[in-house]
Order: sequence, then structure tokens, then C-alpha cells
Amino acid sequence: MKPLVALFATVFFVLIGSGLDLAVLNPFEAANHEGLVMVMGTTFLAPVLLRLVLANPEAAVEVAPRISSP
Repeated sequence: MKPLVALFATVFFVLIGSGLDLAVLNPFEAANHEGLVMVMGTTFLAPVLLRLVLANPEAAVEVAPRISSP
């Protein structure tokens, strides 16, 4: 079963990559600046914000109640 999944995953990523329009990644066109800034912002800001949320235990949502030992 695993070789079949590897084959389909490879075919999927090749098809998605071949359909990508690389002209939208050109930073020298003014029309592309907004999209590139948005992609760069989410790429760099998302991990930083996630780290800040995870580092603060008071801000985290408690999924299960804590069990205290008597």
C-alpha cells in the first residue's frame, strides 16, 4: 500500500507544480508586490506569533482539566 501512496503523492505534486504560474513570483512587476509581501509576511510572522502564544501558558487554552494529586 505504501508504494501506491508514494506514487500518487509524486504525481499529485508534479501536476500541481506544472500548473503553477511562475510569473506571479516576479518581484520586479509592481502588480505582484502585494501578494509577495503577504506571502513573506505569513511565512515569517506566523511562526513568531505561534511561538509567542505557545510560550505564554496563561494565554493557552486548556483542553483538559489538570489532575491534581492529593
